[in-house]
Amino acid sequence: MITTDDGLRAICEAASSAPAVALDTEFVRTRTYYPQLGLLQLFDGKQVSLIDPLTINDWAPMRELLLNDG
Repeated sequence: MITTDDGLRAICEAASSAPAVALDTEFVRTRTYYPQLGLLQLFDGKQVSLIDPLTINDWAPMRELLLNDG
């Protein structure tokens, strides 16, 4: 389970060499009309990583990974 900015950075760097990544999202809808992101699942072809979005502050590594077209 990835729960820190450093952990997210490390997993995104590792996944950046993959030809493609898969991303799955899970949302929580308790006591609200608006869904809140509850979990991200990232697969780089070798490893599945579970990411807790509530504990991450710096999303720049994920943004860079998803915008990487190489």
